[in-house]
Amino acid sequence: MGEITHQQQIHLFEIAYKTKLSEARSFYSRVAKSISNAPAWYALDIKIRDVVVDIFYQGVHNAPALIRAAITGKNALAEHIKNDPVYMSYEGHRKRLGYLR
Repeated sequence: MGEITHQQQIHLFEIAYKTKLSEARSFYSRVAKSISNAPAWYALDIKIRDVVVDIFYQGVHNAPALIRAAITGKNALAEHIKNDPVYMSYEGHRKRLGYLR
């Protein structure tokens, strides 16, 4: 009792992912408009967008710093992750740094 099917799990993930994508994109837009030459969300490298959404999905803290690093580029985002003990505590499973290479 209380179990859901694999298809229901997938559907719930898709709903949650769309919500986190929307949150990440919206927050990005708010921060980016105050930074000169910041690219639009869809102009960002897909890997940067994926990692930002993944962090929002898992639980973001200090979102403005995350967004500023994402705007700067892959290396800055990787450094931001490396310098954050919370994000690094998940790195063994999330493998965001390898994905950004």
